[in-house]
Amino acid sequence: MKSDSRALSFWMVAGVFFAFSQPRTSAEEPSIRRPDSNTVILVAEEMTFRRISPARYGKTENDFFLQTTEVANAAFARFLNDTGQLKMDSWMARTQRDRREQERRTGVMRRSTTDAGAVIRNEALLWDYNQPPPGKERYPVALVDYLEAREFCQWLGRRHPKVGRFRLPNKQEWMVAAYGSGRNYPWGDQWNPEIPWVSATSDRSEPVAVNLPTRDQTPEGICHLWGNLTEWSLGYWDEPFEIWPTGVPKSLGDTAFMGPSFASRSQPSQWLKPRQDYWGFVHNPLSRSEETGFRVLLVPSANLTNSTSLTAPAR
Repeated sequence: MKSDSRALSFWMVAGVFFAFSQPRTSAEEPSIRRPDSNTVILVAEEMTFRRISPARYGKTENDFFLQTTEVANAAFARFLNDTGQLKMDSWMARTQRDRREQERRTGVMRRSTTDAGAVIRNEALLWDYNQPPPGKERYPVALVDYLEAREFCQWLGRRHPKVGRFRLPNKQEWMVAAYGSGRNYPWGDQWNPEIPWVSATSDRSEPVAVNLPTRDQTPEGICHLWGNLTEWSLGYWDEPFEIWPTGVPKSLGDTAFMGPSFASRSQPSQWLKPRQDYWGFVHNPLSRSEETGFRVLLVPSANLTNSTSLTAPAR
């Protein structure tokens, strides 16, 4: 009899432990919130998306949702930890220092637009393996290449399969989000050096946190399209490409960088002229820069259209 009650007690304790150890998926803690029909919030990732309706600006593209800020360090760290990948900022900085020393010693600079280089000027922004600098968890993630940005979008899709497709915005989508039907700047037609986080009137050495209030935003509430970081857009590399024997992808074309960064300046006039086009391009998908990050576009699914909240993310 004693053995029977001990066994019963064991299974009761085990059952209670199992119940409390399961992830909570009730409506009280949805992984996605819909405050209104124009907003999607990924709760765990702390990412907010707002609807862009190109028809409002005389365009023919379908509606899409665009992240209101660049992807933050905290969200990217979660991606790295979930996927087992590493962010090799320190290794890239050391490689860059060695290259510069070799160029100084030999007097020969061997660089081209096909190089998979890394632009690093402020080492205070470097991650320590998979940890961003202390106090900079809400800063936008930089020094990520095109393939890492794309993998982040795919990771979001695996976590939230009912929401839709996550990807980088293409050039046209980015521009309609930034300029609408033709305004000069995301916030309006008048230049104001106090609005965008750029080096137009004073040198900036780093971006600002994505959760800080800013006047650099569109009518839909999309922030920092002009300043903070320049951003990857969807490029030719979204299609299958050849691989060199070394395992490095061959470059099959260009992709555009959209918008200025914190380091962008215009001398001597000290203001940035309207520019409704790309801000640069690169031939290698493995290129990285401390001035370049990305934001995510969501193509909504029917499930998202018909729901105000969804259950916990898939693993």
